[in-house]
Amino acid sequence: MPIESTEIKGRKYKNGFEDFLYKPLKYDKYLFDENNKASYRKGAIYTNLKNQRTNEKEKIKLIPFGKTILRQTTFR
Repeated sequence: MPIESTEIKGRKYKNGFEDFLYKPLKYDKYLFDENNKASYRKGAIYTNLKNQRTNEKEKIKLIPFGKTILRQTTFR
């Protein structure tokens, strides 16, 4: 799941070589729900995940790995 973030310039080594840091805009974490009703459309997975902070189910769009900078991942 992609996490919106803001870019922060890091250490600059020399022109054209510098670090970039990314700070998340939200710190919500989501849990897998057995009754998630996932569907696949146009290269993305749409599913319901449980927001750990609010304990509410939310409709979430999951996009392929490699198209985001920050992301929450889960392994089962």
